[in-house]
Amino acid sequence: AATDPGVTGLVLISGAYDLQAYVADNAASDEQRRVIAALRAETGGSDDALRARSVLLAADRIKAATLILQ
Repeated sequence: AATDPGVTGLVLISGAYDLQAYVADNAASDEQRRVIAALRAETGGSDDALRARSVLLAADRIKAATLILQ
């Protein structure tokens, strides 16, 4: 949505919008640690990979109507 002007609507659902901060959380629950392991497996876990997938870092460029469900 930040790079495609054709996207006119966006729904974000209960997500981690800053993946670097999410992965760095030292008080992670068991469930969060499983999610972190999956993130690392899917992306390689590098700072660049996490940054590229973090909605928070692109939020100022999203022009589409956005609904955030938590």
